[in-house]
Amino acid sequence: MEISTSLIRHSFNQAASTYDKTAGVQNWSARKTAQELPSLQEGRILDLGCGTGSLIPYLKVMQPSFYLGLDLSEKMLLLASKKTEGTPHFHYLCHDITRFVQFNLPPFDLIVSNATMQWLPITPDFLQNVRRILSCQGDFIFTYFPPSSYQRLKNALHLMENEKIPFVSDTFLPVELLTRRLRRYFILIKQEEWSYSVRYKNMRELLKSIKRTGVSPTSSPHLHLTRQKLQKLEQIYLQEYGELMIPYRIHFFHYKPRLSLRKT
Repeated sequence: MEISTSLIRHSFNQAASTYDKTAGVQNWSARKTAQELPSLQEGRILDLGCGTGSLIPYLKVMQPSFYLGLDLSEKMLLLASKKTEGTPHFHYLCHDITRFVQFNLPPFDLIVSNATMQWLPITPDFLQNVRRILSCQGDFIFTYFPPSSYQRLKNALHLMENEKIPFVSDTFLPVELLTRRLRRYFILIKQEEWSYSVRYKNMRELLKSIKRTGVSPTSSPHLHLTRQKLQKLEQIYLQEYGELMIPYRIHFFHYKPRLSLRKT
């Protein structure tokens, strides 16, 4: 099951004004990713799901001859564009990523993405199109959040409701399947797993923090968290894990394009 692009656009538009202040793990991931960027000067860069521009400070240093920030959220793009006012060669486009990569485009020297790929339908067609618009010596670098994201919250809700609660992370592609698909079109240069955790004072703060980054962990339309339910959820979470903490596992990937397709 794929996540509705209209739902993604709506969620991130709503979160645009609070995103930079509350997206701790995403901003941390951007800083880590910046340390892995190639020493590219005056190249063409495509930033998939650029959001409010978490990678922009690091990409500006590379002085690209052309930068394109692509995102579904027009409100996030507006904030990103303000970070490069007066900087030449930086452009932004509000467009569906999977459709955009189908276009006949001049090749990019770097295609980069931070905390976005898990939201996309990473089909063989999508990967083949990304490879097609990447230059022969180009780099494809991205971070990925696995289906286990928010697993503790998911478990606590299951215990409280005594039923399985659907989460948006259920739609994320398992890392093993992701890497199998990638290896047909790309050569792996580096893969790492990063750990990051955030602690909260109470359950309300935990849930608000997630929502302010545009993420709605549960996709259940029937779940209504009253004050009593919030208290109960907090008690269960503390009983199970000892603290109100969300652990993140971020997967980092660096690929080069295969010049000929690998057989499946």
